[in-house]
Amino acid sequence: MDPFEFDYKYYDFYLPNKLLSLHAAFTNGVVTGLSHFEVLHTQFIKNEVAIDFCINFPLVSFHSENYEINGDIYEIIPLLGKGNFEFEIHNLTLSGKMFLKKSDDERSILIENIFYPRFSIREIVSRVEFDKNIDDIANLIVKDLLAQYLTRFNQFIAKNYIQVFIDVINPFLRIFDSWRLLASVLYD
Repeated sequence: MDPFEFDYKYYDFYLPNKLLSLHAAFTNGVVTGLSHFEVLHTQFIKNEVAIDFCINFPLVSFHSENYEINGDIYEIIPLLGKGNFEFEIHNLTLSGKMFLKKSDDERSILIENIFYPRFSIREIVSRVEFDKNIDDIANLIVKDLLAQYLTRFNQFIAKNYIQVFIDVINPFLRIFDSWRLLASVLYD
């Protein structure tokens, strides 16, 4: 999974929501840092088939040769941009209670739901081209404010986008033949 490179040259990402509506296209995207995590806390709850967890990713980076974004915040503030995209998230901590389920083909462990989802971010470093006029200003605003505001409103954001996260992660989890491992713990 690390580095994770998009198998295709073009990726569409769409978040329809009144708070944030975003359509983004990336070419030749690479995500690094997903395998370098620290488990701060886990507890498997057998009778609920759930994991209470807290995980920290020291550095997650995303780079794309080209991107195009079109969207808005609350249908008032436009979000537009295109060019090179490079984003670093420093000390991303995720926590919650993840309920697991068996895939339809009974091969894989999937995420059914995540209760009490929370996250925090220490810093976000952006080297993104917006319009070649305000790039440095926009990147400084991202560095100074974005992590702080995302962390401040993390529970609201997580609650509204947790299903999007699950829908993105579960197709990757389907690749692994993992249910037998969990079944051996559940039925012992």
